[in-house]
Amino acid sequence: MNNTLKQKSSNLNNYLEESKSNFLVIILLIFTIFYLSHLSYSIGFAFSTTTPLLLLIYLYFIIKKNRKIIPWVFFLSIFILVTSLLVVFFHFDYKLIFFPGNIVIGLLLSSILSKNEFISIVKIGSIIILMLLIGSIIAFIIVLYDPKPYLNYITPGLRVIGFYYTSLGTPIWTPYGTIIRGNAIYDEPGTFSFLICSFVLFRDFFKLSKRFSFILLLLGLVTFSLAHYIFLSLFLLREIKIKNIKWILFTLIIVFIFSINNTLITRLFEYSFSERLFSNTNSLSEGNNRMPHILKDINTIESGDFYNLFLGNNHENCCSPLYPFAQFGFYGGWPYYVFLILLLFFSIFNKNILILGSTFLWLQRPSLTSSGYSFIGTMIIIIIINDFLIRIRDSKEIITL
Repeated sequence: MNNTLKQKSSNLNNYLEESKSNFLVIILLIFTIFYLSHLSYSIGFAFSTTTPLLLLIYLYFIIKKNRKIIPWVFFLSIFILVTSLLVVFFHFDYKLIFFPGNIVIGLLLSSILSKNEFISIVKIGSIIILMLLIGSIIAFIIVLYDPKPYLNYITPGLRVIGFYYTSLGTPIWTPYGTIIRGNAIYDEPGTFSFLICSFVLFRDFFKLSKRFSFILLLLGLVTFSLAHYIFLSLFLLREIKIKNIKWILFTLIIVFIFSINNTLITRLFEYSFSERLFSNTNSLSEGNNRMPHILKDINTIESGDFYNLFLGNNHENCCSPLYPFAQFGFYGGWPYYVFLILLLFFSIFNKNILILGSTFLWLQRPSLTSSGYSFIGTMIIIIIINDFLIRIRDSKEIITL
């Protein structure tokens, strides 16, 4: 009788522990997938409303569940806040603390995740992304026959985005007709593509199914994102091996068939590729949708004084790789540039071309301090640095033996 009661009590405790772990997984899924969407702001998600809850969750798992405080994460978080406070005081704008705060919250929560919890986030997140992709493809097909949106969604920035029954979409005119670039639940297709590629990188970290990763990237072409084309190409280059040659051949055959038939889809991809690089062929800066932002940031940096160099100009001009420096100066912008350096270093150290591909994505989207992006970025850092530290520890043990 006593043994039965003990067994039931043990099962109950295990169930409660698993439920709490699942709760942490759900929270991180919300803040990596849903928080990227402007829809989150529509229901009240914001730094000021979510931070108290996230800090309480972090403290609960530290105090009650005996999760460890990782020293380098703690001191890095303090250093980020201290340097950023200088920017806040200089501009007399307390809201500026929200930007480094997003990084700190992401670091703290990511640091208490177990490996199994990380894997659960990636697996469940991959399924959610697959469902979003299917919705985007259905919407793309619908628009080929009926380009009118079912309804319009107005973002907090007053942008109007059409909802096409199963997905938000960005309509674009081409010489071959109007189509949409698949947005899923995001304000633009590039954000959706960024999420897809980031989760493929996570899947690669934990050695999850490459076939499923390839399917996600292939379906992700519905975003018509130039960065997505590049990331998919790097993925295929990395997977060119004898045992995977059938998948490469399958892809090449499909591409060849489309090219021979000169189908609408092929022409749309050709058009979107050339349009993203040169909408006018006179120069790189003329028609390139990124160059004006870079030039504006350069002008902002040059027009500032010595103090602005270190403390920023607090201007809004997303997105270019110079934006964090122009907005927050050296003291506020350094986390983004250190992040890029770390990605480059680990792409070489780990001989991982997908980390290099992720670096390109972050160069295009310097939004490490933004909600949603901050959680993805800090998860990447926690994973690769923990892996690096484990390798160093194991090598020391081998040397000692």
